[in-house]
Amino acid sequence: MAMTPDRWRAIERLYHAARAHPEDQRAVFLAEACAADDALRAEVESLLASAPAAAGFLSTPAVDGDMLNGEPSFIGRQIGPYAIQALIGAGGMGEV
Repeated sequence: MAMTPDRWRAIERLYHAARAHPEDQRAVFLAEACAADDALRAEVESLLASAPAAAGFLSTPAVDGDMLNGEPSFIGRQIGPYAIQALIGAGGMGEV
């Protein structure tokens, strides 16, 4: 089945509703809530299964503070095969 905005909203709604149930009661809840829509149930179960692994996502900075060595910028630095030559732009989420 194609992932439409309505389908995604249904998956999201059921995911949050299932998370509100104790873990040992989620399968019964999803069986009832998804009725005969096995694909819907599989999508929600997949999200529920991946939730513990995603819990720490982005909790560690991508760049160690020591990489900057006190410098305010990466310009002029080499990271692996990439040489940072110039600042393209900056905003609330960082610099490019």
